[in-house]
Amino acid sequence: MSALQKAQKIAAKIEELPDGRIRYYAGERLATKPGPTKSSSYVTEHNTNTGQIRSWIENYNHDGSVNRVHPKMLDGQDLIGQHYPPTKSELELLSKKIEGPK
Repeated sequence: MSALQKAQKIAAKIEELPDGRIRYYAGERLATKPGPTKSSSYVTEHNTNTGQIRSWIENYNHDGSVNRVHPKMLDGQDLIGQHYPPTKSELELLSKKIEGPK
């Protein structure tokens, strides 16, 4: 529950969805390298119907649209996974695993 309390406390934006979910957006952070991603924000979502809490990082392009998502937490459990869609380095790592040792 502490993740939800922290998200509520630091939220720069709150969005209530029609199905009862509430999303808390942390302030946007600017990208450190030039490219298709302008900024990112940590998002925590609380499903008031089920009690589920999950969070992810949304990356935004220069138009402000989401161009990549990185899951981070589900009901207090940290998630270790790739971005959606995968980053260039994740694709290269996958390619090396598929090709196998040379």
